[in-house]
Order: sequence, then structure tokens, then C-alpha cells
Amino acid sequence: MKVTFRKETNGVILAVFGQLWAWWDTLLTAYTHNGQHTAIDLEHYRNKTTPARPEEYAPLLAELRAAGYDDLQIVHRLPLRKIYADFC
Repeated sequence: MKVTFRKETNGVILAVFGQLWAWWDTLLTAYTHNGQHTAIDLEHYRNKTTPARPEEYAPLLAELRAAGYDDLQIVHRLPLRKIYADFC
């Protein structure tokens, strides 16, 4: 499963799964520390986050693997054009 790690302006690190839509059509599934699944809309992803560095997301990656996410493929950016095309 493809995942990218993003840093919000408040410093929170998110794992964003580009292939998993959340419960509404414009929201992607994301994961934060301590088993917290959440959703992130595409505009927030584009405008309110920046790529996280490996040393910033290493603890979250370890947490994901411990929770059973062992098939992760880390990508540096999500294919937003394809995501938008799939939505529209």
C-alpha cells in the first residue's frame, strides 16, 4: 500500500494513504500516533502540509508496522492528478 508522510503546520506527522478513500469522496485516510485513523481532504494535504523527513516519520512508521501495516510502499508524493481524476 502506498503511503506518504506529511507534516502539518502544527508539527503533527501524518501517514497519508493515497489509495484509501475515507468515508466521504474527497477525503483520504490518514494515520497519526497512537492508532488514530483520521481523514484528510485533498486541499488540506496540498496547502497545509509539507513532506516529512525520514527522521521525523520514523516513529510513526514503526508504529504502523507494529499495528500490522507491513506492506507499506513509501512514496514521496501522491499522484494528486490521478486522485482528482478518480474523484471527478
